[in-house]
Amino acid sequence: MLYLHKDEAPLLNYIKNRLNLGKVYVYDHFGSFTISDLNELLQLIKIFEVHTLNTIKYLNFLAFKKALELYCNYRSNPSAYAPEDKEQLFNKLTNLKISMNKKRTDFDLPENHKIIITHYWLLGFIEGEGSFNVAKTGSFRLEFSISQTIRESLVLKAIQKFLLELPGEFKLLNSKTNPVQLVLDSKAKNERSNPMARVISHYSGYINNVLIPFLDKLEWLSKKKFDYKDWKLVLTLKQKGWHLSDQGKEVI
Repeated sequence: MLYLHKDEAPLLNYIKNRLNLGKVYVYDHFGSFTISDLNELLQLIKIFEVHTLNTIKYLNFLAFKKALELYCNYRSNPSAYAPEDKEQLFNKLTNLKISMNKKRTDFDLPENHKIIITHYWLLGFIEGEGSFNVAKTGSFRLEFSISQTIRESLVLKAIQKFLLELPGEFKLLNSKTNPVQLVLDSKAKNERSNPMARVISHYSGYINNVLIPFLDKLEWLSKKKFDYKDWKLVLTLKQKGWHLSDQGKEVI
């Protein structure tokens, strides 16, 4: 099940039509893409076996896949299960459910799990988790970032490597300058939160000559594209010096 703001209903329908699976429901404030049909769930499992998940959601997928296998085995021949077998099956399914999502306590990915960053995987991740910010003081510095809990630091490290290897030329004023940084929090903000990790870039040469050309070549599907376009507009205003004018300041 996938929940988004109701304004993203076109994106949910795109996912439904692309997969040819599931149903989309739109309510007052949110929309959902849901797959509940058993045959469709089995098709979805096959998709994720080929296109594996990069984040720790992969662990939830493995637990869900195991639960679905147990259920299908029971459903194919329920008469073969004695009462004690049914109880054992129920306990296994309950334990798998407890191990998933917010109740998960084990976050170690399998040793053979590979993190694969592609152009459109990254764009989808940015549309869901990325931020385009402008500091409204001083020089109106632009900043691009992706934030996750520190448990996802391996994925963010892979994203950082991918971004640093994108084509494009720019000058570094300092040899120690890193145009794409990985920042790890040493501790959480409060007892109810987890330490965070961030991939951040605010280096104008990199943003202008590498990041923007990369993102401009891709087809955006969510409303995050409007944040991105506004962010680029601020860059244009800065390049022309218009951000110092009264009209430019109003836009920013």
